[in-house]
Amino acid sequence: MSQAIFYLVDAVCGLIGGLLAMWLYKDILIISTSFIGSYLMIRSLSVYIGGFPDEMELISGAVYWDASMLVYMIVIGLLTASGIYVQYKHKKQMEDEENEANTQNIAKNLPTEVEKL
Repeated sequence: MSQAIFYLVDAVCGLIGGLLAMWLYKDILIISTSFIGSYLMIRSLSVYIGGFPDEMELISGAVYWDASMLVYMIVIGLLTASGIYVQYKHKKQMEDEENEANTQNIAKNLPTEVEKL
């Protein structure tokens, strides 16, 4: 019985997640690319700087969170927030340009007062 409930909850959560992903596609894309880009940039820099633990150590939980690790996490958070800001600003600019282009196209096709007479 508990296995059936487990699979039912999985199916419902999967359906809800899928519907949300379809509805919030662009937002999820912006947030995830901002985070992944920030993480990869800091992770690659940490190879040279040092102080960032190996991913396997992070998964196993055998990592002591020292000051350098916290600084890395704060920088990843700040870069993620700035990436989200820049991408939303660009998205808004693109939407405004599309709306302006559509308004001009509609205005060109509308009859003028002279044509009505």
